[in-house]
Amino acid sequence: MQFRDMKNFFEPKKIVIIGVSENKKKVGYVLAKKFKNNNYVFFVNNKRKNILGKKCYKDLSEINDKIDLIIIAIPPVFVNDILKEAEYNGIKNAIIITAGVKLELYNNLRILGPNCFGIVNTMNNFDCTFAKDFPIKGKIDFISQSGALWSSIASYSLEENIGFSKFVSLGDMFDIDFNDILEYSIKDKMSSVILLYIEGLKDGTRLLNLIENSKKPIVVLKGGKTQSGAKATLSHTGSLAGSYDIYKSTIMQFGGYFAESLFEAIDSAKFLSLQKGLIGKRIVIVTNAGGPGVLLSDILEGFGYVIVKLPKNFNLPGRWSKNNPIDIIGDADHLKYEEVLRRLPDDIFDILLVVLTPQEMIDEYKVAKIVINYFKRNKKAVICCFMGKKSIDKAAEFLEKNNIMCFRSIERICGILKVLKPK
Repeated sequence: MQFRDMKNFFEPKKIVIIGVSENKKKVGYVLAKKFKNNNYVFFVNNKRKNILGKKCYKDLSEINDKIDLIIIAIPPVFVNDILKEAEYNGIKNAIIITAGVKLELYNNLRILGPNCFGIVNTMNNFDCTFAKDFPIKGKIDFISQSGALWSSIASYSLEENIGFSKFVSLGDMFDIDFNDILEYSIKDKMSSVILLYIEGLKDGTRLLNLIENSKKPIVVLKGGKTQSGAKATLSHTGSLAGSYDIYKSTIMQFGGYFAESLFEAIDSAKFLSLQKGLIGKRIVIVTNAGGPGVLLSDILEGFGYVIVKLPKNFNLPGRWSKNNPIDIIGDADHLKYEEVLRRLPDDIFDILLVVLTPQEMIDEYKVAKIVINYFKRNKKAVICCFMGKKSIDKAAEFLEKNNIMCFRSIERICGILKVLKPK
């Protein structure tokens, strides 16, 4: 079907939910609970006069208003009848949460689903999913072939301060597919990064063309890497997964970023939403513990990054490693970190990694403040790893509020750098 504007799926002015329920175990109850206080949402249930205190209509013909979107959560056998009624009443857009539906063709109706988890738009607080949590507002659009994946990610968003603009579950892609939503998302002024979870595609050529011409970075996570994963994809979505290696090489060739795990994908998307990106391969590591610095160096050099040599005239007072990683030794205080960043020449590196292990003599919050001030002055890519938990929580939160990602393990840093390394 020719592409049409997706705006009414994300910014509907009037919505009808068909299949609202008083049964707490049903999706219809979750949707009723979420929208019971919204005057722009109409409930349809032909057996109830009201649900959760909100009026119910028997069918669409009773609603004397222009409807932008219907959301369907009813048994499969009744879905086509509802879609025919919707089309007859001039409704153009439908989200079908119901699974196991054999749909008929509709000429004037755009359909998301069936077997769809719903949509979230944090910019207008619109959430027609049945996830428990609502995410933090941010700049990431997440388009996913798995809906239930969103439930954990929405929760994870709150725990790790990851901001999302929109989420879309594609379901079985009877009509609307990745390319329709991706085209909308590329034009969306409220987001700056796009994250895709792909299991199978209808039109890979169009997807690659969109990725190549997108001004926004696009991070792709592909399901179905192994033979068993490919079989699971087929049973989950009914679409063939295609060769994992071909997906990876082709998407990267056309300018997309390819992640190997969910953590890599989310972390990379978050970094790109906070900082503009990694430009160059030259890295400086500043640490108060030798081991993490050595491990980072080994892993990142394996990815093709360069742990740069320090200029001969670079020196620090007291004990330190005399090379990069700049190990300022375990008894260093926050002033030692400040001294390193004050003396470090900006023109020798592209990415700064700051590692800290909690010692008795260091104030983690003061180190965080020093790093933030450096970041604001120098506009370098900066990622932190403050290892530990309780003692560094306040410092990590401070860094995150100032657009610097702070991890508890070096592996998460390496995941970002693996995905985003320059070609």
